[in-house]
Amino acid sequence: GVLAIDAKHLLRLGRTHVFNPAALGLVAVTFLFGSGQSWWGALPALPLVSLVLLLAAGYLVADRANKLPAALGFLGVFVALGSGGTLLAGAGTVASLGELFRTPLLNAALFFAAFMVTDPPTSSVAFGEQAVFGGLVAAASFAIYLATRGLYYLPLGLLVGNVGWAVYREAKRLWTRRGTPYSVIMQPAMGGRRRVRA
Repeated sequence: GVLAIDAKHLLRLGRTHVFNPAALGLVAVTFLFGSGQSWWGALPALPLVSLVLLLAAGYLVADRANKLPAALGFLGVFVALGSGGTLLAGAGTVASLGELFRTPLLNAALFFAAFMVTDPPTSSVAFGEQAVFGGLVAAASFAIYLATRGLYYLPLGLLVGNVGWAVYREAKRLWTRRGTPYSVIMQPAMGGRRRVRA
């Protein structure tokens, strides 16, 4: 909690923070202290109805935050990559990825899509950009899982997506600022005109 809150206030671009605080806290604690992450989203001991409740609650939260495209973009790319990788595994080219679609990893991915990828301050508002952001997080998470098989692959993938979104947002802001036309306004106190950015 301390690491997450500190990162929220220290790692910023302008007025907005870059990283999802919960994801950064999870990854930092994993690498600093070697701790596990069994508390979030992993519901294997609960009955099937709990998965239905997770999906329903996740839909309501994502829809309420107006972030459904980010969640769906993540799940679509994640399932596509996982399914494709599993088919390749059948041919013996890569290790089996079937565990991605079994508990507890499946539950963690569903929880992650609905409650982590949809964090409003660290993802886009525009629907198209949300879908791209979700897809980027899924692709990064999948690549990290292939490379490490570590349980931190989802939050670390989100941090990669956060960096990508922050760079895109900053480049877009600078481009917009550079292209903003000058306007002429009156300066009553000076009795003249001065060119300033609109």
